[in-house]
Amino acid sequence: MITTGSKFYFGLAALSLAGAAAYGFGSRGGFNGTLSLGLNGSVGELTGYAVLLLVGAAALLIGGMVVGFRDADPEEAAAAYGLAEVPEPAPVAGNSYWPALGAAAATCAVVGLVVNTQVFLLGVVVGVLVLVEWMVRAWADRATG
Repeated sequence: MITTGSKFYFGLAALSLAGAAAYGFGSRGGFNGTLSLGLNGSVGELTGYAVLLLVGAAALLIGGMVVGFRDADPEEAAAAYGLAEVPEPAPVAGNSYWPALGAAAATCAVVGLVVNTQVFLLGVVVGVLVLVEWMVRAWADRATG
């Protein structure tokens, strides 16, 4: 059975694979080359073609995983695994500012690659500290509920 969440990923995969074929044809790729992934001819401009193919493959993989895990629905999982009762879902964790600080640290590190070594090192050190604190908070949220 195709679950609700997987329909998005399968649609994205179909759209990106069709887009890869259209991109290959539109960038002067041959018919055989475009449909055989470049084995029997030219695919035209390779970068855009490869990106669209990779997006399609990733969407197919994620869609298959979502079908396999039944959209993380406890009732569906209990029925699929033959459990007598539905497992208790985990409590919802609160809001966290660590992702925003991690993005700022990553930005600092990337800018530091261009500007200055000290800025890069600052971004790396802050990123490691954010990663450690984020992991501790995630553990504490699960441990205490």
